[in-house]
Amino acid sequence: MLGAYIAFNKSSDQFKWLERDLANFDRSITPWLVAAWHSPWYSSYIAHYREAQCMRVEMEELLYSYGVDIVFSGHVSQDNLE
Repeated sequence: MLGAYIAFNKSSDQFKWLERDLANFDRSITPWLVAAWHSPWYSSYIAHYREAQCMRVEMEELLYSYGVDIVFSGHVSQDNLE
C-alpha cells in the first residue's frame, strides 16, 4: 500500500523502498504484481480531479518499468455520486 499523502518523489524513502521491492520479485514465483493507494491517478470525479497528479508523475514510470499488472485505488464512495 503506497501513501499519496507522504513523500513519494524519487529521493523519498517510499520511492526507494518501492524500487527495491519491485526489483526483488521473481516473476516465475510471483506472476502478478499488484499496487494500491488511496487517491486514483486517473479520475473524472471533479471534486478530486488530478488530486494525485504529482504522485503519478513521480511513480508511474517505475510501475510500468517493473510491469506492475494491476493497480487498486479508490476515493469516491457511492454517497458522493448521488
